[in-house]
Amino acid sequence: MRDAEKIEKPSFSYLGASPDIDVKREKIEHRVELRGLHASIVVTVKDRNNRVVERKEVPANSFVLNFMRILYSVLTGKEYTVVDVNGNTVTTKLTMVKSEERWTVEGHEFERTREIGGFHAWALKEDDSHGIVIGSGTKTVEANDYSLESKIPHGYGSGQMVYLSSEVGKVEVVGNEARLTIRRTFINHSGAPITVNEVGLVVKQPSPSAYVLVLRDLIQGTEVPEDYSLDIQYTFVVTA
Repeated sequence: MRDAEKIEKPSFSYLGASPDIDVKREKIEHRVELRGLHASIVVTVKDRNNRVVERKEVPANSFVLNFMRILYSVLTGKEYTVVDVNGNTVTTKLTMVKSEERWTVEGHEFERTREIGGFHAWALKEDDSHGIVIGSGTKTVEANDYSLESKIPHGYGSGQMVYLSSEVGKVEVVGNEARLTIRRTFINHSGAPITVNEVGLVVKQPSPSAYVLVLRDLIQGTEVPEDYSLDIQYTFVVTA
């Protein structure tokens, strides 16, 4: 290998080891690729006219311990303890509960009742308790993280951003890949620019009610000017 030759970094983050090694004084990254699950985050900033002003893709491999605890509970059907976003220990339960929703459109009232079980990451607009969440913290991600370091709440005031709905897409299979996306848009109506440094995924357990962080990632500082929007999309890919 010539000194000028470099190994190109992949655009996706693979769940595997990534040790740094020195070859002829040139620091390169040697990545052990697992032909399985990998993930990425697409970060998009749009202006007032919905034109893209910034777009970047960053690795997403920061599953925290809560993810493994929930996975154990799902695979075994057994109760297990996790740490919620407030730092409290709660018990997982894969029970079914009824959810009633009521809303009004042009003077007409609508209601819907459905059964929900397990955990879910979809959330209605203005609900910042779960789904994709954003923050301004820069602390290094650790396995024991149970919340964002400094969450940016929903709202129109200083340091707040408007949360639209958190949407979970259907599984798409193309060739030897299966993809699942989770997406949410945020709008800055705070009156000043806001810098977003961290993103996370919080799942909701309906009964007993609990909100549990399963992913936390840093996105290298993304400034969102007044009246601009921020779109965050997690993409999970399983490769055969």
